[in-house]
Amino acid sequence: ATACSALAIVVLTALAMWQAGEAQAQREAALRSRDQALKDQLVAESTSAFLSEMVGVSKSGGQPMNAAEQVDHAEAMAQRLHFDQPDVLGHIQAALVGRNVMLNRFDRVASGLQVMQEAARVSGDALAKVRVQCWQYLAIDSGQKLQQLEGVQAALASLADEPRVAAVRVQCLSASADLKSDIGRHEDAIGDLTAALQV
Repeated sequence: ATACSALAIVVLTALAMWQAGEAQAQREAALRSRDQALKDQLVAESTSAFLSEMVGVSKSGGQPMNAAEQVDHAEAMAQRLHFDQPDVLGHIQAALVGRNVMLNRFDRVASGLQVMQEAARVSGDALAKVRVQCWQYLAIDSGQKLQQLEGVQAALASLADEPRVAAVRVQCLSASADLKSDIGRHEDAIGDLTAALQV
């Protein structure tokens, strides 16, 4: 009976220690998640504030800037003001890359992607690296569509299933749809766009 009691105490102690370890791990995961959410919020607020300030900027003589000049001015200001905040710089540059795409300034898209890539490297933000990987097709020779599609598919496969990655998942699915459409895989492209709408 004494041996059984001792064994029961050992088992209960081990179980209690395991449960305490699990509870500690859950607390640490919750703290990491909270810290990441706060960081993401600060980056989003800083990016939004910067881009809002750049709207309607005038030339030195009071003349309004055209769209391309506004983007060039914003890129220069972002690198000057946020050189020490790679997360913010990367997000600002992502917005400016999008504007350069709309303006068909693909030479500027390539240089913007380089800034994004360096910001992702410095910050260590894996999600930013995936975004750059998905957008590379915008600046690479169009004769390499299959290789570009493979890169986008690899980026999609690397994304975790968590709310934080939703925007990047949509961007990667859109890139995949563009590339599939370009190589004649229209039904697959529609599938990617449908998946993007469901994220």
